[in-house]
Amino acid sequence: MATRFKQESTSRHQHKTANHLDNDRHSINDIPNRVQPQSGLDVNHSSIQPLRKLGLPFWQRLSLKTKATTLAIALSTLPIVIIGATAYYITNKGITNNVTQQQQARAIALAGQFDNFIAQRYLDIQNLAQSSMLSDPAVRAIVPTQAKQFNLEQYIKNNPGYDNIVVIDPAGQVILQTAGEGIANYSNVDYFQQSIRTKRPVVTPPRKSLLTGEYSIYAAAPVIDTTTGEVFAVVRSRTPVQYFNEILHAEAKTLARTGNSFGVEEYFAINDLGKIVVAPTEHLDYIGEDAQAVFPRVAPRLANNTSVGSIIDRDRIERQQYLVSYTPIRQIESQTDLNWSAMVALPTAQVFAARQGLFLPFFLGTSAIVLLIGAIAAYLVNRALRPVVNASLAVQQLGNGHLNTRLSVHGKDELAMLGANINNMADQLQGLLQQQEEVTEQAQLFADVTFRIRRSLNVDDILKTAVKEVRKVLRCDRVVIYRFNPDYSGTVVAESVAPGWTQALAEIIDDPCFKDRHIQQYKNGRVRAIDNIHQAGLTDCHIKTLERFEVKANLVAPILKDNQLLGLLIAHHCATTRAWQQAEIDLFTQLATQIGFALDQAYLLEQVEKARAVAEEISREQRQQKEALQQQLLGLLSDVEEATKGNLTVRAEVTAGEIGTVADFFNSIIESLRQLATDVKTAATQVNVAVAENQGAMHQLADQALQQAEAIAHSLDSLAQMTDSIQDVAASAHQAAEITRTASLTAQVGGVAMNHTVDSILNLRQTVAETAGKVRQLSESSQQISKVVSLINQIALQTNVLAINASIEANRAGEEGRGFALVAEEIGELASQSSAATKEIEQIVENIQRETVEVAHAMELGTNQVVEGTNLVEDTKKNLKKIFDVSRQIDQLVQSISHATIAQAQTSQQVTQLMKEIATVSEQTANSAQQVSGSLQQTTTIAQQLQASVGAFKVDDES
Repeated sequence: MATRFKQESTSRHQHKTANHLDNDRHSINDIPNRVQPQSGLDVNHSSIQPLRKLGLPFWQRLSLKTKATTLAIALSTLPIVIIGATAYYITNKGITNNVTQQQQARAIALAGQFDNFIAQRYLDIQNLAQSSMLSDPAVRAIVPTQAKQFNLEQYIKNNPGYDNIVVIDPAGQVILQTAGEGIANYSNVDYFQQSIRTKRPVVTPPRKSLLTGEYSIYAAAPVIDTTTGEVFAVVRSRTPVQYFNEILHAEAKTLARTGNSFGVEEYFAINDLGKIVVAPTEHLDYIGEDAQAVFPRVAPRLANNTSVGSIIDRDRIERQQYLVSYTPIRQIESQTDLNWSAMVALPTAQVFAARQGLFLPFFLGTSAIVLLIGAIAAYLVNRALRPVVNASLAVQQLGNGHLNTRLSVHGKDELAMLGANINNMADQLQGLLQQQEEVTEQAQLFADVTFRIRRSLNVDDILKTAVKEVRKVLRCDRVVIYRFNPDYSGTVVAESVAPGWTQALAEIIDDPCFKDRHIQQYKNGRVRAIDNIHQAGLTDCHIKTLERFEVKANLVAPILKDNQLLGLLIAHHCATTRAWQQAEIDLFTQLATQIGFALDQAYLLEQVEKARAVAEEISREQRQQKEALQQQLLGLLSDVEEATKGNLTVRAEVTAGEIGTVADFFNSIIESLRQLATDVKTAATQVNVAVAENQGAMHQLADQALQQAEAIAHSLDSLAQMTDSIQDVAASAHQAAEITRTASLTAQVGGVAMNHTVDSILNLRQTVAETAGKVRQLSESSQQISKVVSLINQIALQTNVLAINASIEANRAGEEGRGFALVAEEIGELASQSSAATKEIEQIVENIQRETVEVAHAMELGTNQVVEGTNLVEDTKKNLKKIFDVSRQIDQLVQSISHATIAQAQTSQQVTQLMKEIATVSEQTANSAQQVSGSLQQTTTIAQQLQASVGAFKVDDES
């Protein structure tokens, strides 16, 4: 809804609606200079009165030059001042009219938004009340309460603007409620009572909620049960006024930001009691106030208002002056009973800012021209007196409203420039006046045509009025509305054509060239003006289509509804080609947009009426079906009553429908009961005979079963003793098997351990061999170290000798060689230390060699011992293997004995168990035989009673 409001209001804002300011505030009689239709201007001659006062004696005392100069300046400047004042007045009035027209267009758009907003509330609550989840009892019984609650919550999420939806039973109790505050009982609420009483939806004016404290619009609709036709419940929705205010406020800011308005406009709605029911966000405290207390001059005009208007009023609360435009909100037939007015207000300081800033440029421009003219007049007074007089006369003519007056300009001197400037000012003034008149005329035409188009809600009337009014405005030969089919062929559904030209009404036009090239462009809102169809680059098939209707020039605009292309508004000029003016194109585009809006409203009302007719037809059919079902049900109940009395020969009439199916089932059941009663009679007789025959046999069977049970008990005692002996043998065999298995496992573990021992000895033998080799390598390495130590010892000895020689040479050198002598001494000491270290290394190496020899000898002894241990372990391993084989054979034999014993024990237990079961069965057989004998007696009695009971049923026509 918000998107729809924005699109509609924006498009409407572009249309200028002609009107006027209130005459009480800006009276034309209060302004001395007026615009006349026949001349354009009428200047009050009081502005020339000072010239008549120059006939005083003082005038005669002045020199001729002074007189001429004074007279020239007066004649040249005063007309300029008059022209400037006149131009200022006309421009000022044009700005005022333009501002007023734009604001009136916004007021009309606001009224349309109120209209659509209230209509949408009405349709939404009606659709919600008619949903099968609430109105259909079958669906209502299937859908759980949680699902209904979830559906209502989703409805609020999918439809912005609602903050609470409640379903109320006829007693006023809440059945379902979404999130949000609500009251416990609605039985005393006016819209609840009215909805139940009228069985129609109700939309309330904005009212202040006692729970939330916010102003909201409430919509309520009765939920009509589709089966009974009675009111099952009432569904109520709540829409905060703040939501609508936010839409309007955001749109006003957008218009102000894009430059399409003169500021952020304030929106108001006044109800039929003169109370403010909708106000902007910053003035929510105005809601509920009397409009007379806020806008005293506007309020009286709203009482019986039937058209758009504007007035300047003063807000008594803010003490600020506003330009206020107002218009009535059209009543939606059969939906709501609103009689409201919409208002748009803007501070005059904002809306007339351009007008207030106009005075200074005019004053400065006029003053500059006056000074220039005065200087020129003073300079050329004696040389150009006559041209000045001519200029003065021309200006006077212009001041009198003769805007066609022009000066004859000769030469290029200052007087010629003056004449040219006066002519230019006259041209500009005449053009400005003509432009303002055209704008005013077009705006007035647009307002009138829009009012006539939207006056009716019938589609045919809208189309006929539209083509008639558009042709009148554009003064063309033909105007048609071309409606598209789904395949984008189309039909001319409305036409207004001048006499003498071919009629196109009801013509079916299928132009493939048009569909392929132009459909998408018109969907995007394109408006096409063709001055000459033969010079517009059209395809041959398109030109032939236009030539059928004698078209020379045309103007085409799309008619859109919810961004869907419904058709085209087309203007034809058939007599000659025509150069379409931009103003005509703009007006044509705006009218096409208004036609789309009017069709949108008409389609909306048509859909509502169709839905209501369909609902009434469905209700009538359901009522007839209900009556037929009641008649069939009464007949079926009568047959059922006969059957309850024992008459099984009754048959229900089988008809079409659900009752017929039930009757068929009833007949089948009665037939089954009749057959069953017959069978029961026969069976009861047979039971009596059979029981009498078998009663003696059952007594004998019971005695034999008791004797069998006693014999089985003796056998069980013998089996129990044998089972105990077998279990003892099995236990002994099991212990022997366990001991043998343990010995076998121990031998097996010993064999594994011996294998590990042999492996360890072999590894040790290999390790000893490797160690012996390494010992030999160590011996060889120690010998090499001895050689290296001897070499180091020799080097140290030679180094010591060299140090002594160096010391001797240093002593010979005297003082200069003292440092070298010190180095020689240190080298000698190092050589001595190296010699001592080598001696220690020689001693260590000798010790290593001696110990290495001892280790090698010990390793040889260890190797011999390892070989002997390996042989012993191999012998032990062979003996353990023999023990393991014998133990395994013993284990197998003992296991066989154990398994056989266990099997015997299990078999004995099974035999014992079977004997016990046989004994139990024998006892049960004896007991059962006795019970059967007693039951046969009871069966005989029951069969006799059953025969008596079944005899009460009538199973054939003879009985």
